[in-house]
Amino acid sequence: MFGTFRTSAQTALFNFKGYALYEGNIIEITGGTAPGDETGRDAAIEIFLDLSAKAKTLVNSKCGIAGDNKSPTIQLFTEKSPPFVSGAVDNSVVTWSVVFEDLDGIADIDFATLKIEKKLIEQDYEDVSGVFMVKFLELLNNGNVTMERTDTRLTVTFNTSYQQLRELIFEADGPPYPYAYAYDMRFTVSDTKGNSGVAMVPFWLGRSPNIWFSLKGDSPLSTEDKYILEIYDWDKKADLRWETFAMTLDGIDFTGLFLDRVTKYMTLSIIKLEPTELGLNVIFDFDSKELLCEFFFDASGNVGFHITDYHGYTDSFEYPLSCK
Repeated sequence: MFGTFRTSAQTALFNFKGYALYEGNIIEITGGTAPGDETGRDAAIEIFLDLSAKAKTLVNSKCGIAGDNKSPTIQLFTEKSPPFVSGAVDNSVVTWSVVFEDLDGIADIDFATLKIEKKLIEQDYEDVSGVFMVKFLELLNNGNVTMERTDTRLTVTFNTSYQQLRELIFEADGPPYPYAYAYDMRFTVSDTKGNSGVAMVPFWLGRSPNIWFSLKGDSPLSTEDKYILEIYDWDKKADLRWETFAMTLDGIDFTGLFLDRVTKYMTLSIIKLEPTELGLNVIFDFDSKELLCEFFFDASGNVGFHITDYHGYTDSFEYPLSCK
């Protein structure tokens, strides 16, 4: 390809003419500035270079010649920092986006190759593409997903509850299970020429709650010993769903009776509540085993305590009790 400029003192008109030889055929492309434009030499050079690039692209397109291919890219954005980490509260909504970009044009991305994988520490990557797409279509139909498209970019924005996000990525392919580490999420997509773009980002919706009942102190039960029921969540105490608290005896629910007794013993200053930054400690100041057994209905068996957080995770703790 080559080009020539012709100028006119009256109109400052700059013309460009390019030629390409392809399979014995000469292809001509012309361009230039509009008549009357006042254009200096430096600006004319910029115009020349710009027209040359456009002409090259057009000739390549007409002749079926592929230029330098640009690999697609993927980026993930969230309003929260670090990505996708928060102690969620009831119906909390997280907004996050996946941005696909290809400078060759968004049509050059082959979205059939999109692959989503998750990985927990010291485990292999697990492909969750299928369940992700099923949940994605459900969210899209429900208005939880919006998409914006330009010539080179597709932005997919999610507005989901933490429960929906958990179903989309984490436990869509199995039952919920507690964890205390971030998942590495890997998104991969290829273009029509086989080049791939990859994005990796940690997803961490939170950790399971913790509940523990024990004797405070190392000595056998005495008049100075206290029992403590600890309820906490490392994310934050607002993540605890207090209405889900339950007390069981050998699996049978005694929550109502237990809470009634707590209220009664608080008025006697035998039970005290100590709020903490992460939850709540319930202090049982029993001065004898008889009082402990009386509080727990003079029963024998496994006393269980249970609580669930807003992520859907539950923790339980059982304490063996013998009051025979």
